Amino acid sequence: IEGVLNTVVVGGNFKISLTQNVWGAVALQGMQSVEKLMNVSHYVHDVSVGKYFNKKVNPLKNLPVGIPEGIGLVQFYLKVIPTIYMRPMSMTKTQYQISMTEQFVKMSTLLISGNMQQPGVMFSYDFTPMEIEHRESRENILTFLGSLFSVVGGIFVSLGLVSNCLMKAVGASKKLD
Repeated sequence: IEGVLNTVVVGGNFKISLTQNVWGAVALQGMQSVEKLMNVSHYVHDVSVGKYFNKKVNPLKNLPVGIPEGIGLVQFYLKVIPTIYMRPMSMTKTQYQISMTEQFVKMSTLLISGNMQQPGVMFSYDFTPMEIEHRESRENILTFLGSLFSVVGGIFVSLGLVSNCLMKAVGASKKLD
């Protein structure tokens, strides 16, 4: 299943699951045989919010989700965090970061509790009211030049000391001969 979901900046959820007809047939056959026949393991290629940005870490990119014990409902709880990236001499970019928590619920647990959800994958997302502001900055040119001249001057002083010590050592060895 592949697609794009456009939404406003409010929390919500979306679910990919078996249809009601298939789940009804499953419930009639009994859970023991169905767990061996059906496998709702899946592979999440990408779930992202906003435009692509190379500094964004996405925990839901190329995520294999295997279901080890029969069928069930995999729930992903996503926190979407607005982030502003500011670089010197560049445009400000508004992006969204995602933090994720994953939970697996066995179908037997759902049936015992009276929950009528079908097996599959459910994504619940919520936008946090906080915002992260990431600023990259540089020292001004005068500070950079001052540091550069300090390093170059330190190298000349160190070389002068080493050279002077070697000249004295050579002079002392000539006097011994």
